[in-house]
Amino acid sequence: MENKKIKKILFILIALILAFVVIKVVLKKINQNDDNSNPKNPDSLIVDDPDNPINPIDTAVIEIDPADYVLDNSVPKNEILKKIEKSNTKIIILKVGNDKFGFRHILMRHTFDYYKDYSPKGEPLFPKNTTGKQIIEGIEDVVKNGNEKSTDNGKYQFEKEIFLNGEKARYRLIVTDKYEIITFYKIGKKTYSDDD
Repeated sequence: MENKKIKKILFILIALILAFVVIKVVLKKINQNDDNSNPKNPDSLIVDDPDNPINPIDTAVIEIDPADYVLDNSVPKNEILKKIEKSNTKIIILKVGNDKFGFRHILMRHTFDYYKDYSPKGEPLFPKNTTGKQIIEGIEDVVKNGNEKSTDNGKYQFEKEIFLNGEKARYRLIVTDKYEIITFYKIGKKTYSDDD
């Protein structure tokens, strides 16, 4: 009788340990796959929990410019910064990227404001002191309201005249056949400025 109790207790302990290990592995996987698990992600920087009954009035969200966020080289290039719905069937994706595609490419190659080791060829393609948030808002406007056409090399191109940081100009967005953003830039000269 005593042996049966010991075996039963051991069986329960082993089952609990295995359950604990499985739960720990599952929670780790969930945290790795959750875009908002990155404490530096601009969409997840919440100082206090709004559902916290202790102090719901002092809830604050810290605004970090997406350009400042991607300057951190530890942010992986394939991290998604923004998903923009073009239609029920198309979602355009802006990834952090590198010097060849995505948001880092846009900042490195088309503005003087962020990456000092890189510079645009010629004039910058955004108004001076344009923030990363403003660039992303411009991208959204061009995706949602611009003219779309496919190119010979399987890419898609969106164009629209928009206001960006006080200047009105025509902008072009280039995306891959998988609807991932390669680049975004001004084409032609500004057509209007708040300073004019």
